[in-house]
Amino acid sequence: MVLHQFGRGKTVFTAFDLGRSLTPDTYDVIESLLRKSIAHIHRKGSDPDKVLPHHGVPVSLMISGFVGERLRIEQRFSNVWFHNTFDQSFSTDSPWTRDLDPLPDDPQVFQFWFAPPDEVGTYSTTGEIGSLVDDLYTYIGEDSLEFEVMRDFNTLITDSMVALDSAPVAGWDRWKINKALYYLRRARARGQTSKCRIARNITDILKAIAVTRLVRSQEMTERILELDDLLKIEQGAYYLWDRK
Repeated sequence: MVLHQFGRGKTVFTAFDLGRSLTPDTYDVIESLLRKSIAHIHRKGSDPDKVLPHHGVPVSLMISGFVGERLRIEQRFSNVWFHNTFDQSFSTDSPWTRDLDPLPDDPQVFQFWFAPPDEVGTYSTTGEIGSLVDDLYTYIGEDSLEFEVMRDFNTLITDSMVALDSAPVAGWDRWKINKALYYLRRARARGQTSKCRIARNITDILKAIAVTRLVRSQEMTERILELDDLLKIEQGAYYLWDRK
């Protein structure tokens, strides 16, 4: 087995086929191996309350103990994109309400996503559930979620450029840094005023990442991770553009 780390992610490579190795005699060993591998690659220490712009914050709602009853789900939010898995639609209109037919099984899990805009700030959502009897609504309970955008695209790209420019490299590596800065300046100046501009930003950020990877310096690892975050923001903006 080989353990490795790429940026903020970890991998586990097994030089054998887990499926072919699975027998009644090896079941406990394979199960333990899979559990430990999943625990190893699972990110620890990340703060779920701090998110990137245009990236979804998942919310799971599990309902149990209401088999055969009609229920109403309501989500209240402000200045975020809301995605529901009932019809795979996006909405910015709050509140969002859905009446459920009597639940056939117990429990039921429903998944929702909230994506904040490219603005620094704290965002909150509230989910409420109640029962419906002859169209008479009875409140059951609610839960709230709060998450924070620490840096927007312009702040992050500026911080990344300052950090790259201050890297203690010279010669050919300095040329690579300057080339990466050239691509990032283009993306920052272009802005996010159209889907086409966002697509071109993604191309420039990918070029900046590619050339930064060629710099022979240990400091580049963190710089590349910041550029990866920039790429995620623009990819999220591109995906959500037609869903505004």
